[in-house]
Amino acid sequence: LSNPKLDTFYYVELVGISVGGRRLTSIPASVFKMDATGNGGVIIDSGTSVTRLVESAYTAMRDAFRAGTGNLKSAGGFSL
Repeated sequence: LSNPKLDTFYYVELVGISVGGRRLTSIPASVFKMDATGNGGVIIDSGTSVTRLVESAYTAMRDAFRAGTGNLKSAGGFSL
């Protein structure tokens, strides 16, 4: 996908997120769409170590990950 506003990025069409083999149906594909003015969308940046998601998608993914790893020990948090 290309974006006329930012032609230096590589955009992909993300249609959903799965955790543990299960699609997170609470995240609609529209969350990841680029609109007609070039806002939104999903880019791949191999030089960035952080993934950013809109809050609703992040919360759904975080909660599913926590549910799937609840039996594992947790390490202390840290700030990037």
